[in-house]
Parts: sequence; structure tokens; C-alpha cells
Amino acid sequence: MIYSAFTDDAKLAIVLGKYYLLFLNMYMKKILLIGLLAGLCPPDSRATIWTISNSGDAFSPATVSIAEGDTLVFDIENMHDAVEVSEATYNANGNTPLSNGFSVPFGGGTVLPAKLTAGRHWFVCSPHAQIGMKGIINVGAPTAITEVWVSTPVTLSPNPAPDYITIESASSLEGTGYLLVDAQGRMVAKGKLRDKATRIDVHALAAGNYFVQLGNGIVRRTLKVVKQ
Repeated sequence: MIYSAFTDDAKLAIVLGKYYLLFLNMYMKKILLIGLLAGLCPPDSRATIWTISNSGDAFSPATVSIAEGDTLVFDIENMHDAVEVSEATYNANGNTPLSNGFSVPFGGGTVLPAKLTAGRHWFVCSPHAQIGMKGIINVGAPTAITEVWVSTPVTLSPNPAPDYITIESASSLEGTGYLLVDAQGRMVAKGKLRDKATRIDVHALAAGNYFVQLGNGIVRRTLKVVKQ
């Protein structure tokens, strides 16, 4: 009886051992596959994460220009969502979703690059579209100019700003255009950068959040500034 019990235990151990080896083999293959894919598909160092928030019943900024491959984050309140619509629906203040368009749930979320193809994307807050809570995303195809922006740090100071702001860059970006827009996406100032430092007068602006968009045709960098 003792020998029989030992034999049964040995058989059970052998069976369990086989299953363990099978599981270990499958696990190692999965790890190797993940490593191979990571090597074949390295992350795009040029990609930028952009953020759209809300100011009451308005997206902020209401218009944003990004590059293909970038990611967009909606940091919005729980009573708002963001749904991609057609241009006609956008113009009519409707909320019918665009087939295969992006959709962000109430309270915010992330739109991945796969949904942000080159071109123009119109979006609305579905419960507040009729009162004009909507926005536009301009997605430009990446170009060689993008590399300049990747390697050129750009800073804005002071922030908050009472009277003026200074845009500084490590390398000269002279001639690059800038737009200063308010939280509703309305342009309040524009001009050209001068070499490595450009001073912009903001003393006459109302207190609030503003965005400095840098680039020629396609916005390559957006900096947020608070006007005191």
C-alpha cells in the first residue's frame, strides 16, 4: 500500500511537472516576442502629448495644431465628453458621431495617434454642442523641420506674467511665427520670433489662461501662460 501511494504521488508529480514546463515554455516565448516587437517598433521620440481642457462650457484651447504621431489628452470635467463629428455636423452644432472617429468619455481620456490622421478633425461635447462647445484639431504630416523642434528646448517666462513674457530657445528660431490665443481659441496677438529671445507685451490682456503657439503653418510647440 505504501509503494502504491508513493507511485501515485510520483505520477502526479510528473504530470504537474510537465504542465509547469509547458507553461514556462509558453511564458518565455511571450517574453521573447514582446522583446522582439519592442526592438522592431521603438517609441517615436518626436511624438508630443497635447492637452485640451475646458473652461466652463468651452474647450480650451478650442483649436489645436499637432503633428501626425502625437497624442491628445482631454482633461475635462465630468459633465463633458468629446466626440469627433463631420464638418457639416460641427457647423450645425450637432452631435452625431463620425463613423470610426474618436470618442472620449465624460471626464476625459486619451486619443491615440491611430485616430489622429493627417488632416482636420472636428469634435464637440455631445450634451453641449447646441450651445457651441466644440473644437478643431489640425494634424499635420511630420517633416524634417520637426527634428529642429525636438532638439531645441523652448522656455517661456515669467509665468504667471503681469506685463510681458519672454520666449527663449537654445538655438535660433528667428522668423518662426507665433500666435497668442486665449482659452476660447481666439487670437489676441501674433508675430515672429527674433533669434533666441522674443519679448511679447501682454499688459493689456485680461487675466486668465493663454496659449503661445509656435510654428509656420503647422504648430510645433504650444506653451501655456497665465496672465495675472
